[in-house]
Amino acid sequence: MTSGTRRGGRRRTVSTLIEAATWEDFARRARRDARVWFMLTPDRLLTLTRGEGQALPVWSSRDSAEQALALSDGADRLDVCCVTVQEWNRRWLPSLREKVIGVGADWPTLRAGEARAPLPI
Repeated sequence: MTSGTRRGGRRRTVSTLIEAATWEDFARRARRDARVWFMLTPDRLLTLTRGEGQALPVWSSRDSAEQALALSDGADRLDVCCVTVQEWNRRWLPSLREKVIGVGADWPTLRAGEARAPLPI
């Protein structure tokens, strides 16, 4: 379904408008906390496979990350960690874009089948 709105000569779909709003909300909250939160397994950064691709779940606040962790399977094997917003923008986003890994912004849980679709970068 398309919105019929053209911006920059491109037709924007309803889903791309929702993605943009989700990114804006996530970015606003992350700037307020000055951190982007994620989870580590004992040996690596937690990424999830979804369909054909991978997603990196991230949160805009420690509280949101810890709530998602509490509702997730295997929570005892995960640690909540963070990077500054500057580090996220300067190093992490370009790397994720290069590796074609989506971002699971403020997912309420990590349970299989309950997480929303990741946002493309």
